[in-house]
Amino acid sequence: MRRAARLAMLFCAAGMNASADDWDSWRDGRRVLLVRAASPDDARLRQQEAVLAADPEGLALRDVLIVRWVGDGHPEVPLPDGKAVPVDVMAGLSPGLRTAEWRVLLIGRDGEVKVVWETVVPLAEVFAKIDAMPMGRREKEARP
Repeated sequence: MRRAARLAMLFCAAGMNASADDWDSWRDGRRVLLVRAASPDDARLRQQEAVLAADPEGLALRDVLIVRWVGDGHPEVPLPDGKAVPVDVMAGLSPGLRTAEWRVLLIGRDGEVKVVWETVVPLAEVFAKIDAMPMGRREKEARP
């Protein structure tokens, strides 16, 4: 079963009308780090954003797309021009995620949730998880 189809099944089970193509169209095979905060005033959100801003090159090297999901709205995918677009398809990822006060999820290139953190996560830990995955190991070995 295609990786995106697995996520689409999760979306449909949560009452969303998402297709595998919706997921692939914006994720484009990248890894996703989904940062979920119940409020824009959550201190953990500011801390996590500072952590992520500290090494954009490391995130880019590992092909990580940062997706923010703050408050009751939809997750936002950043665009190259600095703006962000809400993504309805992510709202169906997990019924419990909608009511979560704080979560950080790492979603692999295969579209599967690899890790869920309930605290602010250091980039070294994110990078270690990615680099330990089979595809991450191959990518690391291929780096100059």
